Amino acid sequence: MASEMRVLSFFAVCLLLFGCRIEGPPDRPKVGAWYWHSPVEVTLAQASKAKSAGLIEIYVRAGTLTYDGERYLVHLRQEWKQSEKIGVRLVYNADAGALRHIASALGDSSNITDSSEKKELLIRQIADEIGNAYNADETLAEDAGLTVIGIQLDFDLPQSRLKDYAKLVHKIRERLANREVSVTALQSWVGTPEFKELQEATSWTVPQLYEGYLFEGPEKMHLSDFGQLKRTVEKLNESGHWYRIGIPAYSQAYLFDERGRFVTVHRGLTLEQAYRHPAMEFEKHTSNHGEQLVRFRATKAGADGRGKGYRLVYAVTGPETVREFMEALGKLPGGKRQGVILYRWTGDETPQIWTGLKPGFDVGLNIETEVRRDVAALVDANGKLQNEVAIKLVQGDLTTMSLDPRGMRVDLEWRGVTISQVRSRRLKSSGTTPELVSKMTLLGPGLEAGQKTVVYVMAEGIGELVVTVTVKSISGKTVTYRPVRLELK
Repeated sequence: MASEMRVLSFFAVCLLLFGCRIEGPPDRPKVGAWYWHSPVEVTLAQASKAKSAGLIEIYVRAGTLTYDGERYLVHLRQEWKQSEKIGVRLVYNADAGALRHIASALGDSSNITDSSEKKELLIRQIADEIGNAYNADETLAEDAGLTVIGIQLDFDLPQSRLKDYAKLVHKIRERLANREVSVTALQSWVGTPEFKELQEATSWTVPQLYEGYLFEGPEKMHLSDFGQLKRTVEKLNESGHWYRIGIPAYSQAYLFDERGRFVTVHRGLTLEQAYRHPAMEFEKHTSNHGEQLVRFRATKAGADGRGKGYRLVYAVTGPETVREFMEALGKLPGGKRQGVILYRWTGDETPQIWTGLKPGFDVGLNIETEVRRDVAALVDANGKLQNEVAIKLVQGDLTTMSLDPRGMRVDLEWRGVTISQVRSRRLKSSGTTPELVSKMTLLGPGLEAGQKTVVYVMAEGIGELVVTVTVKSISGKTVTYRPVRLELK
C-alpha cells in the first residue's frame, strides 16, 4: 500500500474489543478473514501484514457442493500454491441448485416422500462427499505450507431445514473424527428453536451481518447490517453457545430494475466510470456507520431495449466500517464470543482489514507531483517549451473520503504560463477552456482507502502552477491541504 502502517498490537486490539469478558480457551483466534478467491497463495509480506493487524487465520473456500441431477459432488476446487504458514479453515459452500435440491429432498416439496430413510441417505451422501473433499484438500493445503485447523460449512438453507442441517453436521464430525466444524448463519436464524439445534451440533456458529436487506429495494437496501449487531449479540449470548461475528470488509454494486426489484450483483462499471457514464444519472449519496451508498439511475435503455429506469447502487465499506463494528462489539457483553471474521481478504488490496483493526481518523491524503521536461519531445511547433505536470493524489490506508460528487476538489491556478489541456478520469472541470482563464476547479468523488488518481496538466512557457486540494471525510468534515507550488521553467 502507499503508506507505511503504524501497527497496533493484536493483544491490545483484543483487549480493546473484548476485554476480560470472553470465556473459553486462551488460544482461540480472535480475528479471521474469509478468503474466497483462487489460487491460495499467502506471501511472507501478506502473512506478516495480516498477523500484525491481528488477523491470524483465514477461511478458504475450498470447494462448492453442487447437484448434477444424480448425485452431489464438490466442484470448483481450490488451487493451493506454496504459502507462508498461517492457520486455515476449509470452507465448503453450496450453489443454488444444490440448496434447492437439499431443501426439497428434506421435505419442502410434496412431490418427494419425506421419510427418515431418504433423509439419512441424503445426509450420508453429502457428508461422504464433503468428508472426502476435506481429506484431499487438507493434504494439499498442508503440502503448500499452510496449517489446517478445521472445516466450515456455508449452506444458506431454509430455517425449516436447520434440524436436518444439524444432523449433517453431526455426520460430518463423525466422518472427520470429530474435527472442529463451524457453520455460517443467516441473521434470521438467530434466536429460533431450529437454530438452537444447529448450535448444539456445531463447534461454533458465525452469523453474517451483511446483505440482510438486499431485497428491500434501492432506497432501503444496505450492505452492512450494523443495526442488527446488538440484537444478534444479545440472542447469541442468551443461547449460551460459542460464536463469532461475521462483518463486512468488502464493497459491491447492486442492480435493481425500474420496479425496485433486485436483478443482480453488477460488475460492469466501477464507481468512477458510473459517475462519467452518459447514461447514468447520479441520484443520491448517503453514509452510515462507515458504509457509503451511491445511487445512480439509468436514463437510457440498452441495445436490447431494457434498462431505462434501472438503478445502480454502490455499497462501499472502508476501514471505518470495520472500526465501528469493533468499537460497538467492545461495548457489548462478551458471552461466549470468540472473535470476528471479516469478509473478505483479497490479498494486498484489503485496507478494510489491514487498517480497520486500528484507530485512525485523519483523511491522510498524500499529494505527489512530477514535472516532465523533455526539450526534444515537448517543444511545440511555435518553439514554446511544454511541460506535462502529473498531480498524483494518493489516499492513505486508514480512512475513506466522501464518495459524493463533490467529495474531492482540486483548484489549479497559474501565472505566466498557458494551460492547453487538463485531464482526469475521476474529476470533472468547470467546463471553461483552460487557455481563456488563469484558474480552474475540478470536482469529483473522493478516494477510497489506499486508492489513487492522477490529474495531468499540459503547460506552455515559464511560470508557476499552484495546486490546492480540498477533501471531505465521510462525516462531512472538510480538509484543505497546503497549496503545492510548482515552478515551470
